Formats: sequence, C-alpha cells, structure tokens
Amino acid sequence: MKSSRARATGLTTTAVVTLILGTASSASADNGHVGRTETVCATDLSFRSGANSGAWMGYLHRGDKIRLEQRNGNYVRGFSARHNRTGWVQDGWFC
Repeated sequence: MKSSRARATGLTTTAVVTLILGTASSASADNGHVGRTETVCATDLSFRSGANSGAWMGYLHRGDKIRLEQRNGNYVRGFSARHNRTGWVQDGWFC
C-alpha cells in the first residue's frame, strides 16, 4: 500500500502530465487561410477594428467561425457572424 506522501506525489505527477498534454493540444492551433471560413481555437480572441492596435470590438470564442478576407502581418481580417461585422484578429488561433 502506498503512503499518503506517495499518493500525493502521484497526483502531482498526474496534474503535471495533464498540464503538459493540455499545452500540447492548444499548440496545435494554426494560421488562417484567406478565402476560407476558419474556426477559432482560442478561449477568447480579441476582435478589433484594425490590425494590431485597432479599437477593441469584442471577443471571438472557441468554436466561433470567421470568414477570412485579408492578411496584414500577423493579423487577419474577416467577417464574424457573432458580431455581424468585419474585424481583425491575431493569426495563429484557428483549428
């Protein structure tokens, strides 16, 4: 029978493995493709009026769709049905 210390260590090891695997799965997000409708993988992705420093208009959430129309550096512009408007998001957060 394991001591309570060994059980506690086992739980800690399990927690660490879960965190590592969780990080690996979120790292599978990809860049978007102009002309396609992409699915957001991020928990909350800022939706802005302009690339990088545009006025904040809200968030897109995991599972939301955005039809990408244009790229500008690390940002992509697209139409969001959630907001019923076009805006910019940071690229690299799509499934």
